[in-house]
Amino acid sequence: NNTMVLMVTVQAIKEIDRQKIAVLDSGINVLGSPHEEVIALKTRKETSQYRLIGPLCFPSDCIARRIVLPMLETGDKLLILNCGAYTISNSWQFIKTRPPVFLIQSNGVSRIIRRKEELEDMTVLDQK
Repeated sequence: NNTMVLMVTVQAIKEIDRQKIAVLDSGINVLGSPHEEVIALKTRKETSQYRLIGPLCFPSDCIARRIVLPMLETGDKLLILNCGAYTISNSWQFIKTRPPVFLIQSNGVSRIIRRKEELEDMTVLDQK
């Protein structure tokens, strides 16, 4: 039973020192720590081992170091499972705003319960 699942989008695929790296649109600023339970929404016959990293500009923004997934392409969606109920409340803004949050009911009906943050949300309390 997953309390929170984070859906991310593959932004780029790179290869460094023969290791495939998938750059995602969300990182440890939302997740807080690495996660090894990842599902690709698009299945392909061929698989490969990936390092999943977020969009932040520091080395610790790594979601998974070695995970086997179907061959990924830019634009593919991944589900990061078992993120935990405190994922959003413990998330922070650094380079990226927080994503929207959806409630998915047992009957499959979903609704947005928190909208995606905008840049203005990050600066609204600042004095001018």
